[in-house]
Amino acid sequence: MKDATDPGCMVDSFSLSDFSYIWLDDDTVMMTYNATQAGTCGGKEIPGKVVASSLWQKKSGRWVSPFHQETPMPGM
Repeated sequence: MKDATDPGCMVDSFSLSDFSYIWLDDDTVMMTYNATQAGTCGGKEIPGKVVASSLWQKKSGRWVSPFHQETPMPGM
């Protein structure tokens, strides 16, 4: 998501799908999903499809994400 707001990036389209959640405890959840996107960053085309994982934790009453990763899906 940081790249989407970077002034060197141009996002033409973006969608999320196939959400899955695994609760690790009452305040921690691992979320996985697919992102389909079109655009460029720094003049380079961004991957058309990625599988993402984000860990979310409730800290002091707020949800924060201390971990996030994306894996490009080749040929997509």
